[in-house]
Amino acid sequence: MSFSVSVKNELKNRTANRNKSDAAFLKDSFIEYGWINDPQKKYHIEFVYSDKSSSAVLLEKLKSFGWHAKTIKRNTSFVVYMKESEDISDFLAYAGAHKSMMDFENARIYKNVNNSVNRVVNCETANITKTINAYIKQSQNIKLIQMTKGLDSLTYILKETALLRLNNPEMSIEELCKLTKKPVSKSGFYHRLHKIEVIARQISGENESDND
Repeated sequence: MSFSVSVKNELKNRTANRNKSDAAFLKDSFIEYGWINDPQKKYHIEFVYSDKSSSAVLLEKLKSFGWHAKTIKRNTSFVVYMKESEDISDFLAYAGAHKSMMDFENARIYKNVNNSVNRVVNCETANITKTINAYIKQSQNIKLIQMTKGLDSLTYILKETALLRLNNPEMSIEELCKLTKKPVSKSGFYHRLHKIEVIARQISGENESDND
C-alpha cells in the first residue's frame, strides 16, 4: 500500500477534532483531490483540480496557515502543491492524520539525523543507529504533543526540554544539558524526556479511543 493511500484511509476513519471547519476542509480536500509522495524518497504533496477557482480556494487556505503552497497548470488541470517537509507534516497533523504524520516524521527525521551523524568521524554504525533511533522516538513524542495539545500545555521545564531536543538533532544529551537555563544532569534530562514520553503515550491512547 502506498503512503498516499495510507493517509487517505486514515483520514476516512478519523474525525478531525481541532478547529473543525478548517480541519474538515483540509481532510476532505486531500481525500478527494490529494496525493502525497513517499517521504523516504522526496517531500511532495499535491491536489489536482479540474477548475481554477477550486484550486484557488485551497491555495488561499493553505497559505493562511503560513505554509508555502504554490500552484501550477498541468495540461488541463490546476495543481496546488507543497514541498516543504515541515508544511507537509503540519498539514497531516492538522487534517487529523496523526499516525501518517508520525510515519512521515520518522522518515524525515531519519534522513536528517543520518546525514548529520554520518558527518561525525569514526562513529561506529551501531552507535549511529542507536543515536538516530533515540532521537526519532523522542522527536515523535514531542511532535505529537505539539500537534495536538501544543507545547504550551507543558510545564516550562518540559517545554524547554522539548524545544532543545527537537531543534538540536545532532546534539548528545550531555550537550543539551549545557543549554538549559538551569543546570541539569544527564539523568535529569532523561527523566524530563521520560515525562514527555508518558504524556505522548496518553495522547496516543486517547486517539486510539477516538477510533473505536
